[in-house]
Amino acid sequence: MCANDFAADDTGRGLLVRRGEVSNAYLWRSGQVRGYSVVICTGRHVAEPTEPDEEAAAFWRDVLAPARIGLVLQARSWTGDPEVLEPDRCAEWRWWKPQDLPAAVVPYTRRAIDEVLQGRPYSEIGWGER
Repeated sequence: MCANDFAADDTGRGLLVRRGEVSNAYLWRSGQVRGYSVVICTGRHVAEPTEPDEEAAAFWRDVLAPARIGLVLQARSWTGDPEVLEPDRCAEWRWWKPQDLPAAVVPYTRRAIDEVLQGRPYSEIGWGER
């Protein structure tokens, strides 16, 4: 289970992290937790370093690793500012306008952001795709 979070500020910018171990690609806040419920899994990772108020936004399956499922929640509000707490894994946090997303955004991240921005409260990514 992978917990993911997409936060957008009041100007429409989304918060992405540049992760060193993923070829310096940008993606949303995320973390893998084994043995927990969806609510606990999501809460453990998306509440650090900020504390968001969230709702489900997308549900995806990694087509290259069929046993991996990711949940994306959209943060509606939060307290605190993002900061690098794991410098060995996280190079930077940065706010991006959707039209200015860098080329180095992980494909499933870009697709889920598009789904969220189109107002879809639920979407499935990866089922039936190979």
